[in-house]
Amino acid sequence: MAFYTLPILVPMDQYYEIIQNFGEDRAVYNYRTYMNLLVEDGLDAEVQAQAEQICGTYLGTSDFYTSSKTQRALDRERLTDATMLIVYSLTALFGIIGISSAAVAILNSLYQRRKEFAMLRSVGLDRKGLDRLLHIEGFFLGGKPLVIGLPILFLIVAVLMWMQDVTFMEFIQVFPLLGLAAYIVLVLMVISGIYRAASRRIRRDIIVEALKDENV
Repeated sequence: MAFYTLPILVPMDQYYEIIQNFGEDRAVYNYRTYMNLLVEDGLDAEVQAQAEQICGTYLGTSDFYTSSKTQRALDRERLTDATMLIVYSLTALFGIIGISSAAVAILNSLYQRRKEFAMLRSVGLDRKGLDRLLHIEGFFLGGKPLVIGLPILFLIVAVLMWMQDVTFMEFIQVFPLLGLAAYIVLVLMVISGIYRAASRRIRRDIIVEALKDENV
């Protein structure tokens, strides 16, 4: 029943009598005439232009308003594009900040654990074992935000669907699933790349010097 309206048909003189009981601003707002034109498909924009030309001959541009399906669809598309541009821009900004913070935290953590990795290498940890260890750590580091963030996202979506009275099928048709999946994959790839770079840096460390370094 969302956006439900009930049209009531009355003679014009009775309508004018009704709106005289409104406040002055409200009466002026409702003292207007609407005209719907039956137009063949694809010609509504052309008819709208002709109507604007005719009305503009007798009235000021602020005294009349025209609309068509084509114009409304174009306006909705522009509004949607502008909204999504803002959303994607904010998403990219927060993503860059989050990934940068994660990269700094990972590199600092691994640097502080150089002595730990040197000890493991001294007792026989080879390259494959080190890569496996770092991949597991990166998997848990990248998976933790997903485990926490996705339920919060679904909760927000459910609340918005309830507030806007939108069904799940209507929502899923426009929800950017591919964009969300691509973003998740991108974050995981970045984290994996950071750990790969850290793995090469750790392998370049001289075990004896790393064990002697008192700063780590």
